Amino acid sequence: MNEAPDPLIPVTKPEHFDPAEAAKLLSVLPEGTQDYHRIHLNRYLVTLDRLWGMPRNTRVLEVGAAPFGMSLLMEKFLFDRVEVTGFAEDGSKSPLAVYVEPVPFDQSRTMKCFNTETTPWPFPNESFDLVVACEILEHLCLDPMHAMSEINRVLVPGGKLLVTTPNAVGISAMIRMITMRQPNSFAPYRLNSPYRRHNREFTPLEIANLFSDGGFKGFGMGVEAVNCSELGSRPIGPDLLKSCGLSYRGDLIITMGEKVGSIFRRYPLDLYFAPDLKELDL
Repeated sequence: MNEAPDPLIPVTKPEHFDPAEAAKLLSVLPEGTQDYHRIHLNRYLVTLDRLWGMPRNTRVLEVGAAPFGMSLLMEKFLFDRVEVTGFAEDGSKSPLAVYVEPVPFDQSRTMKCFNTETTPWPFPNESFDLVVACEILEHLCLDPMHAMSEINRVLVPGGKLLVTTPNAVGISAMIRMITMRQPNSFAPYRLNSPYRRHNREFTPLEIANLFSDGGFKGFGMGVEAVNCSELGSRPIGPDLLKSCGLSYRGDLIITMGEKVGSIFRRYPLDLYFAPDLKELDL
């Protein structure tokens, strides 16, 4: 059940998009996804603000696009076309399998489905100007730098990367922790897949390092309070807010970066277990 937002947390509002118009567009997506789109509408639009002004003919790849709310809004509001991908998680398929399925909001098109952190991505080198990865990193459980290295590979020099992910040290996480609850924002075990939960949430510093290690110069990190219907309802005192450093305590990390070179550090030791790397002779 979604809890009411705490009035002491300022909620970021979109600057360039009308929520009512966006909600109407999203209503064409499958009925089973409508609750998700309603909850995350503000996040979609605040994220789209970061892409405002990019050319309509930008070659865009959205990774792990389901349930396709961002995909649809990007095509309606910003870009001529968005190449979307699905996430292959069916255990009956090879971990390196790539297969094709219809795009839910345009059945005349197909999308490639593959495992983002184990499979070489099925796109040529330097074939996109922008990669969008929204709410993906927290679902990965093995090798997030594989995804970063493939993003680097498929982007042109100077290409842009937009990432959003929950903030592991946000106010809502802190509330859950001090009230004896799991700080991870979506921790329940899923019996049908290891990927349909948040396996590891990141801090703003970790995301900054991920960009740097991946060959990107970050130029637009924001930590926003956007998912207002998901914020904890426990009271927050002014002293707690002040001590937390509010500029990095929103619930959502939104980061833009520019590809400035090849991947710098494939296995950063702050993310990977060093003895594993030694066993692999890395």
